[in-house]
Amino acid sequence: YDKIDPPCRSRPVAENVRLFREMYEGRHAEGTYTLRLKMNMQDDNPCMRDPVAYRIKYVPHPHTGDAWCIYPSYDMSHCLIDAFENITHSICTLEFNIRRESYDWLTQTAGTYLPMQWEFSRLNITHNVMSKRRLLVMVNQGIVRGWDDPRLLTIGGMRRRGFTPDIINEFCRAVGITRSRNMVSYTLLHSIAVAKLDPVVTRGMMVLRPLKVTLVDYAKTEPKEITVDNHPKDASLGTSAIKWTKSLYIDREDFKTEANRNYFRLTPAQGVGLRYGPNIFVKEVVTGADGEVTEVLCTHDWDRKDKMKAQ
Repeated sequence: YDKIDPPCRSRPVAENVRLFREMYEGRHAEGTYTLRLKMNMQDDNPCMRDPVAYRIKYVPHPHTGDAWCIYPSYDMSHCLIDAFENITHSICTLEFNIRRESYDWLTQTAGTYLPMQWEFSRLNITHNVMSKRRLLVMVNQGIVRGWDDPRLLTIGGMRRRGFTPDIINEFCRAVGITRSRNMVSYTLLHSIAVAKLDPVVTRGMMVLRPLKVTLVDYAKTEPKEITVDNHPKDASLGTSAIKWTKSLYIDREDFKTEANRNYFRLTPAQGVGLRYGPNIFVKEVVTGADGEVTEVLCTHDWDRKDKMKAQ
């Protein structure tokens, strides 16, 4: 910025009023005129160098429709709205710190109540997009399925993902408010969620990439259901019944055709113990035309005589 006065800065007030009325009446095209606040073009703070107060925009307002074609800028409206609505503290992130001076100038010049401004560091969380501007692009381009996509750390997204208000509040208390730039690890949020949910939620099982396991020695006399506790430490949460059949499913990551000493899941040379069920041992591996494993034939042992490395 060169701090040079604009050519129209000394224009008479009466002419400025006339032009502003013409702007309001829609006589001028977008970009031809703006109303600027007469502050101090020599100020070291660029936000004090006659910022724009009103500009022409022929865009319908969501509430007033086409009633207006001039709209106030952020610098013009933010402080005055806070004052009119009796906001005690105007809280924003550090990038707005430079605008505090113009905020104070306009409210004092207008003779209105001056709220206290408080800037703090924005919240950054590892592996997550927190910027509303960037999130808007992701939503509009269909990269995510709306503002409540569970992959997003929006309130709607967190609700769908299972985060409770208590978890979010505890996370905010743990992070605190600071002016120092920071990057908070997502594991903090996850650990708080685990601590809050672990004592109260029932347990369940899920297979993301199912691989069929068939018990070749399955007997019709075997139990049709297995009763399990809904919570390993709280009997008051009741029990559930798991159906027991000849076929069951494990995750593909839980089976390999070749064993190694660091792999403690199911292999042709290594059995595993099923949660709430018997030990199983590979008898045969069935593959498709592409060589992909499609089914594992196993035997099983309800007595669990052998202690398995994997459970």
